[in-house]
Amino acid sequence: MRGFGIANYRSFCSEGAWFPELSKINIFIGKNNAGKSNVLKFLRDLGNLLRNAKEPGLGEVQHKHWSEGDTPAIDLTLTLSELGLNWGHFGFHESRDNLQSPDHTELRFRFHPTERQWGRIDPFAFLRDRPNVHQHIWRQLNARNLPLTGDQIRTSLNGQHWQHHASQILQKEFRDVFYVQQFREIRDGDGASEEKQVAGYKLAEKLGLMKSPGEKRNADQAQFYKIQTWIRDLLDLPDLEIDIEH
Repeated sequence: MRGFGIANYRSFCSEGAWFPELSKINIFIGKNNAGKSNVLKFLRDLGNLLRNAKEPGLGEVQHKHWSEGDTPAIDLTLTLSELGLNWGHFGFHESRDNLQSPDHTELRFRFHPTERQWGRIDPFAFLRDRPNVHQHIWRQLNARNLPLTGDQIRTSLNGQHWQHHASQILQKEFRDVFYVQQFREIRDGDGASEEKQVAGYKLAEKLGLMKSPGEKRNADQAQFYKIQTWIRDLLDLPDLEIDIEH
């Protein structure tokens, strides 16, 4: 996943915010109330929805979390190659028409998870400087009837067969997204109100019990080492060890 965008969710308006050039580890930096936590909450809700989890997801959040009254959406940028397409599908020739290769040509799509619908964004916006480009693409797709306006063509292009490929990519990339309830400092806290949520309530204690479990609790220890392996992979530190103070 090279990047994604969020629209119509909590602090994100219909134009959305774009997060490009992602890497293995990504850090969001910004002022208080800039929307950093909303990025993580959106990914959590999207992951729950794709897994059909019973816990509340995008489809069940209150409308007050939807910006400007529209449904939440995720924007994806995918290359022609990732979609199983090349310029020949649209009647263009890469060298003759001075176009980038399919491996480097990116189309942007918007997906509304609650409605399970694609659209409302022009994936071919980067070709707008070419005259009648949308009509040209539409004809090359062997469409029987030409829509009346350019906007209708753009809407129709969003409904083409490549959406199946885009859906598979969406499922693959975000199905296994999980969310760790935000905590700014790992400490025991007192368990009152939200303290145990935002402070990693008894997290160190629980990890300690998992690392050195009681009798017949080997499964807990195995789970601890799974967590340690995951953190090693995440940070790319194969020798990292979690040390729990007694």
